[in-house]
Amino acid sequence: MACGLPCIGTASGVIPEILSGAGLLVSPSAPAALAEAIAQLLDPDRRRHGGEAARQRALERYSNQRVVEKQLETYSQAVEERRQPPGYSARTRYQDAAEVQLFETVRYRSWLGRMRLRGEQAAVRRVLAAAPAVERIADVPCGIGRWAPVLRERAERIFGLDISWPMLARARAEQAGRLPLALARAEAERLPLADGSVDIVFCFALMKHLPPEAKRAVLAEFARVSRRGLVVSFALFNPVTYLRWRWTMWRQRRSAGATVHSYPLWPGELSALAGELGFRVRRRAGVLGWLSLEKVLYLEKATA
Repeated sequence: MACGLPCIGTASGVIPEILSGAGLLVSPSAPAALAEAIAQLLDPDRRRHGGEAARQRALERYSNQRVVEKQLETYSQAVEERRQPPGYSARTRYQDAAEVQLFETVRYRSWLGRMRLRGEQAAVRRVLAAAPAVERIADVPCGIGRWAPVLRERAERIFGLDISWPMLARARAEQAGRLPLALARAEAERLPLADGSVDIVFCFALMKHLPPEAKRAVLAEFARVSRRGLVVSFALFNPVTYLRWRWTMWRQRRSAGATVHSYPLWPGELSALAGELGFRVRRRAGVLGWLSLEKVLYLEKATA
């Protein structure tokens, strides 16, 4: 085609797209049709027009310049897709009403689960005590609203935001008429709140499920809407919990069909990330002591 020669191709694969009217197409299983196409090109005018059409097609679609442009377009699309809010399991896990129904009962039914619940509540209360009493707290994600009574101890109004409609429906049923809890559906990366419109953003048990780019995007959004800071839980390593986590991840990866969605941080990584986003770590409390990855922190805005 680039040499200006008339072309004949089989009507299979990508050949029709390549020729696209700039050549003759025949069935790959029809020798007689191929012979007829060759005979047509014995005519000098048809041969000249076919060659001109083939060269024009090659220049329009397959020149060096066009190939470079297409490659740049592909790379630009890949970069743009990477800038979009990343997907992670927590975005879709609780969209099923049946799973939401089991959320609390399964998680805290056993004696170990009840002990964990008490540890979570105690850690959150200790960290909240380090933060000033405020007027407005945003609970993201709020789930079924189980933290609303604890948050109400430190704030006049609570805004519960969650990506899951079933979670919000359960929260409305659980908290109806009991607490001043306003509920709305929202993504953590794009909260429907004005800049500095709440005093504190409370976030429990989400960060450990977020890959690094999502973690940064969510924390940046929390920084935008909060006036004083964040009360947020993270999975944080120490030497013992790191080894235990590596062992757990190795076992899960060896299990058929297992998908790992765990993204802990070292304390130094968290401090650096917090500093980049304008926070300083003011208080930290473990959920179940030093053997637990889960830590609750008060990240105070440096300008608060």
